Amino acid sequence: MTDAGSPPAMGTTVAPVAVRARLWHGNGTLDAISNLSAAGQIAGAINAALSADGSRATAVWLDWNLPTAYPVAVEAATMQSGAWTRQGVISATNSTPRYTNSALVGISSDGTKSVADWVQSVNGSNQPLQSSTASASSPSPTPTITPTTSPTPTIAPPARSVVRGWPSGTVTARSGGALRHRVLVVGVTPANGRKGTVQRQSCHVVKKKTVCVWQQYLSLTWPKKTTGTVAITLTAKVKQSVRYRLVIPATAKATSYTGGIVTVKGA
Repeated sequence: MTDAGSPPAMGTTVAPVAVRARLWHGNGTLDAISNLSAAGQIAGAINAALSADGSRATAVWLDWNLPTAYPVAVEAATMQSGAWTRQGVISATNSTPRYTNSALVGISSDGTKSVADWVQSVNGSNQPLQSSTASASSPSPTPTITPTTSPTPTIAPPARSVVRGWPSGTVTARSGGALRHRVLVVGVTPANGRKGTVQRQSCHVVKKKTVCVWQQYLSLTWPKKTTGTVAITLTAKVKQSVRYRLVIPATAKATSYTGGIVTVKGA
């Protein structure tokens, strides 16, 4: 928008004139009136530019000094989301009277940058001194923050548990009295203090059907080193057979192991 009125003649005493703005929405609603210029200021020749989406604007106007009505400065205000911020004087000022006129403003499509142009002359003469350009940026938009994901740490897969000394099939227990013994030396890698169990199968008849379950027989703990062994004693009565299996749970660094079933026969 543009206030096309001419400035008052130099030396004319004029009353304060305020620059005000009011945002109109496409649905017909109006925002409250905002005072852009400072109180008691003689202001006029306003120009304003609006961003493409209407969320930002920049307004510039001429400021006359009191009481002689020399337009000596260009002032500006910016708007974001309906809120105006006074930017103050954007033209050059010093003790020498400067007559300022023809302040224009343009704005980028997103409203984040705007440019004001004006002409200044010295001592009230109509000879242009300079054509100046000032950038009156609207408040920067809130930056888009893209969440960053920390790199997923590389975790080595668990090592495969390797067991040595645990047989499969049938072994014979010969030593001992009525309860025969068979000693096994079983190693596991990685050991590192791992725990395990030996389970023994227990069978009984229920309603003419044989029901077998695995029950814990021994608790095992391997040494706190990479490779270690433990001695395991399996038993069976003379002329009887007992089934056993080895179970080693998984850890954070090693897979689980469930050994094949070994049948111990008492000889």
